[in-house]
Amino acid sequence: MKQLQKESKLEVSNVTESQLDNSLLKKERNKHEKINISSIARANAKSIANQLTVVANGIGESKKEARSKSELKGQNGQVKSEKVHSLKAMDNFRSVSKNYFQHIKNTLGGKIEKNINAETVKDYILTNLIAEKFEGSTANTYLSILEKTAESLEKLTNKTYITKAEFKQVKDEIKKDFNLQKLHRNRAYKNPQAIQKEMERFSEFALSSKLQIELGMRIDDAIDSSKWSINSDRSITITDSKAGITYTTKTASKELEEEITVAKASGYQVPTTTYANELKEAVENTDHVWKKNSSHGLRYNFAQNRLQELIKEGKTYAQAKGQVSLEMGHSRLSITDTYTSFK
Repeated sequence: MKQLQKESKLEVSNVTESQLDNSLLKKERNKHEKINISSIARANAKSIANQLTVVANGIGESKKEARSKSELKGQNGQVKSEKVHSLKAMDNFRSVSKNYFQHIKNTLGGKIEKNINAETVKDYILTNLIAEKFEGSTANTYLSILEKTAESLEKLTNKTYITKAEFKQVKDEIKKDFNLQKLHRNRAYKNPQAIQKEMERFSEFALSSKLQIELGMRIDDAIDSSKWSINSDRSITITDSKAGITYTTKTASKELEEEITVAKASGYQVPTTTYANELKEAVENTDHVWKKNSSHGLRYNFAQNRLQELIKEGKTYAQAKGQVSLEMGHSRLSITDTYTSFK
């Protein structure tokens, strides 16, 4: 989603993570019945986007339940929720919708509502692709958001503006000239050992980077000892990881196990920002490039090194990948491919 921030410095919406809580969102949702539907025809871009945000607001609702009621499908054929279930996604929904409506205003003038159709969606996406304001994978994301925009408009006005078939046609036509697939980059660092050595030089939180490099832990797991359980074989079981999953790492070295035991006894916890800032310093001090979420690069290093290690031990590629997937807490093998397979 990082590309969403590139397009003309997308305006931060009126509703931000720091301002909203569930009670306020529920109040916003309750306003849906009070909206004057006829006002859409004469509203400006920001006003329409704000009204649609109320309709699309699904924060606090079960995504699974929302999917069971949805007819919206992604490009992989899986059913998607017609609502937005996180504050970040809500901000992106509002920003993309508003910028699309503003594009209509800027290019066609007059009222926005009567020009909401497949042709203006296609023109909006192509204009930004040609101007290189975002990559093809971001265009794909925008199209998915705008499909939710159209769904919300239909709910609000009881009028169909763009059909699912028309969205598919727009995407197919754009794909003739642009690659809409996400560019798959290897985010592993060339010399993670140098990064670790630098962390040990100045940071009191070097244990967290070591856990990411040697055991493949996620950042949130590597900075919170309350999630750790040390097993008799020196592997570490992580509870309440991403999406609430539990997973068990590979066996730690005896030295690392001792460090983990001491840290666990002391209640080791590190603020995410503090650790990320110190890791960023270590990365840059060792002539590596730090990008957003660059702590994740250490998991790439673990995945690739562990895969080769297991193959050398005699496992087949499929067996090795399966074990790496389990040790990293992945829910699907295809996720592990993201870390280990590059063209």
